[in-house]
Amino acid sequence: MSVNGVVLTRDDGGPLALHRLGGSGPPLLISHATGFHGRCYSALARDIQHHTLWAIDYRGHGASRDAATEPTDWWCFVSDFVLAAQHLAPEGGLRVFGHSMGAATVIMSAMHHPGLVRSLVGFEPIAPPPSNIDPDTLPIAVGARRRRSTFSSIDAAIENYASKPPLASFAPEVLDDYVRYGTLAVENGTGIELACRPSFEAAVFTSAHRYPLYEHLPDIDLATVVISGVVQDTQPSAFAATVADRLPHGRLISRSDLDHFGPFTHPSAVADIINSVYAQPSS
Repeated sequence: MSVNGVVLTRDDGGPLALHRLGGSGPPLLISHATGFHGRCYSALARDIQHHTLWAIDYRGHGASRDAATEPTDWWCFVSDFVLAAQHLAPEGGLRVFGHSMGAATVIMSAMHHPGLVRSLVGFEPIAPPPSNIDPDTLPIAVGARRRRSTFSSIDAAIENYASKPPLASFAPEVLDDYVRYGTLAVENGTGIELACRPSFEAAVFTSAHRYPLYEHLPDIDLATVVISGVVQDTQPSAFAATVADRLPHGRLISRSDLDHFGPFTHPSAVADIINSVYAQPSS
């Protein structure tokens, strides 16, 4: 799989892909959601102003597929993020847009690497309040394990996804990027397969509930704008406002016209929010 940027070496010896998505100016890194990859955000990046846009592929995703083990927590992604951030901004002060798991990873990194990130715009970070949920029975994880992972061609995969939610609502360019840069040729066979294996994606979902990030939010010194889509009980929007409130330097932007996949369904609208935040000198 091609990488339009650089490939770094992770702590487990595997590749970490950083894609340059265009623009000019200081770097802004895009930190992706579980099961997706950095180049899914190309449409969004195109409308972000005054920055050079970079996007990471976390281990087990996109062009960084070779993950030695499935995750039991998200610290492996924090390691990936820190490696990428130090490459792009050796002196610290990086600006970041994070989505879902990608936003939570940035928040976690700030616990041990203060100053590495100057500010975060996070779309519905995953930091759920304490609960009695059995992570292994999470519907989203169960669904991921059952996910179809092979197709006869890129066109066949796009046709399949375009007929089913939630990907059916994605902007066509985003759906094309998701498939084109998130699949690999099947080894010893024909067709393509998802670079993010269903079992790996499920492990990422379950491990979200194995670290009490929510409890640590008041201790995290990071300027964070939390974007929340329409509030739904079973979605991260249900606790987005609480995450913003618990962060000492957090504030909330509510957009009832978006859902958890807003960066993919309405990339220009989300880019406008990012532009408005980073137009402020203090951000």
